[in-house]
Amino acid sequence: MPANDVPPGVRKNPIANRTLAQSYAALPARTRLLFGLVACAVGGAGLAIADILEEKIPAQKSNATDSQQRGAH
Repeated sequence: MPANDVPPGVRKNPIANRTLAQSYAALPARTRLLFGLVACAVGGAGLAIADILEEKIPAQKSNATDSQQRGAH
């Protein structure tokens, strides 16, 4: 990896003193891209699984909300 790919502020900081954002910026572009793709895949899988579970196990209907039970309008 050429030294020009790393943001200038990151090169000066020792690894122990870097923030999370600086450490992320120091990663190669391909690695950052893969992190983003994996995060999107996990999110999409979570949405798909939630939809499947919602069809198989529907939410139970409640008779009244808390405010209606207390008599509030």
